[in-house]
Amino acid sequence: MSEAQSKIDATSSATGEPVAVGAQAAPRVAPRRSAASAVRHVAGRIAYWTPVLAALGLFAQVAFLGLRPALSEGRRLADASDMLGARWSQDRGLYDAYEMQLQARQDPIFLERQSRMRRAKFVPAPASTSAASATAGPSDTPTGT
Repeated sequence: MSEAQSKIDATSSATGEPVAVGAQAAPRVAPRRSAASAVRHVAGRIAYWTPVLAALGLFAQVAFLGLRPALSEGRRLADASDMLGARWSQDRGLYDAYEMQLQARQDPIFLERQSRMRRAKFVPAPASTSAASATAGPSDTPTGT
């Protein structure tokens, strides 16, 4: 072995302390932290991963709980919209008919025609017919023979 190689082996790369050549390195042990330091470390890690966990939670809710009910609610609302459209068009037709009648009732010509039609329906029978012919039955009527 060269002298440069022995110097590299003789010093630890992390601490710079001399180590015996061929000796086993002691396992590295993390320095002990106080309880407050450990809590700060855990809180920092939780804060670091919070946005990722929030996004994953939202995705899980939409994927498992929110997507199917939202799609079924969308279908239900679409069906209700079709039914509401049909009811609205029917109600709009009734409204238009009532509006037309209201406008007609304010027209003097229409009112005069209506009153003439009512008078024509309730005209009494002409007085030229006799009471006997009014009470005569079908067998009392003279025939041509």
